[in-house]
Amino acid sequence: MENSFTLQKAERTDTKYKNPALTMTAAIAGLGCFGGIICLCTILLSALSGGNVSGGIFAAAAAVTLVCGAVFAAASIMFQKRKKEYLKKRRELSKSAVRVQGKVVGVTKYVRHVKYMKDTFDEILWCFKIKYKDGDNYKTVQSDKYLNDISKVLKSDKVEVLILEDKTLAFKNFKLRKDDNEPFVKLETEIIEQEAEL
Repeated sequence: MENSFTLQKAERTDTKYKNPALTMTAAIAGLGCFGGIICLCTILLSALSGGNVSGGIFAAAAAVTLVCGAVFAAASIMFQKRKKEYLKKRRELSKSAVRVQGKVVGVTKYVRHVKYMKDTFDEILWCFKIKYKDGDNYKTVQSDKYLNDISKVLKSDKVEVLILEDKTLAFKNFKLRKDDNEPFVKLETEIIEQEAEL
């Protein structure tokens, strides 16, 4: 039986260029536009069935729908612009990045005990410990956090470390297993437990 050996990131990429206020504005405007369309359909159906419909109500509903639609379109365009700018900047930083060979030397498992009412739930996140040479010194850093157990997904401990101009790091070319028959890199797992109450 074959398994899918993947890396499921805990943080989505779009959170890095999303704006909460912009997202909320788009959501509210979208709901307003949808509500306006329903209102217009209701008014039209009422008029078609012989009901007494005021032209002012129809005009008001149409105006609200158009305004909400315009706000939604503007918010969506701004979001796409932010996304394009972010991706362009990351591409430029990646092109000029210093690339060094890194080595995966371990795994960290974060266990967060969340207490809710009388129950306790465990939120688990994983990340790699990566060692690389920066100038004359060796540094050990952590990768992005992942949702799935990553302790047995690698068939090689080699990874490419990109040192970007803004001093942030990116990691590329993890060698993942394709099936259960492939050997895997045995990594020591450090468990860090945290308590959190809701």
